[in-house]
Amino acid sequence: MILQHQEAFQNHKAQTESKLKDVESLKDRTSRLTLEKGNLRTELDECLQQLEQERSQIAKYALETESVQKEFDMLVGSNKQLNDEVNTLRKKLEDVHGKQDATEQEIADRFSARLKSSADSLAKETDKIDALNAMVFQLKEAGNTARLNIDKAEKENAALQAKYNIQSAEHGKAFTVCCYMHEYTTYIRD
Repeated sequence: MILQHQEAFQNHKAQTESKLKDVESLKDRTSRLTLEKGNLRTELDECLQQLEQERSQIAKYALETESVQKEFDMLVGSNKQLNDEVNTLRKKLEDVHGKQDATEQEIADRFSARLKSSADSLAKETDKIDALNAMVFQLKEAGNTARLNIDKAEKENAALQAKYNIQSAEHGKAFTVCCYMHEYTTYIRD
C-alpha cells in the first residue's frame, strides 16, 4: 500500500515538475515580449521625433515662402518692367507649394503606415501577453491543486503509518502471548 502511494506521489511529482518548467519558460517568454514591446515604443518615439523634425522643416519652408511672397509684392508695386520675372517667381512659388503639399502628404502617409504597423504589432504582442498570463494563471492553479493533493496524501500516509505502528505493536503482543502459550503447552506435555 505504501509503495502504491509512493509511486503515485512520484508520478504526480514528475507531472508537476514539467508544469513548473513550463511556467518558468513562459515567464522568460513574457520578459522577452515585454522587451519587444519596449523596443516598439522606442521606435514609435523615434518616428514621432522624425515627424516633429519634418514639421519644423515645413515651418521653415513656410517662412521662406512668406519671405518670397513679400519680395514678390514689393517688386510688383515698384516695377512694371519686372513683370516677366514676377510671373516666373510666381510659378516657382506654386511649385514650392506643390512640393510642400506633396512632401507633407508623403510624410503623413509614411507616418500613418508606420504607426498602423506599430499599433498592429503592439496589439498582437499584447494579445500574446494576455494569453500567456492566462496560461501562467492556470498553471499556478494546477500547482496549487497539486500541492493540496500532496498535503492530503501526506496526511493520509501519516494516519496509515500510525495505524500500522499500532497494529505492529498489537501483533507483537499477540506473538509474545502465543510464544508463552506454546512454551506453556510444551511444558505441560513434558
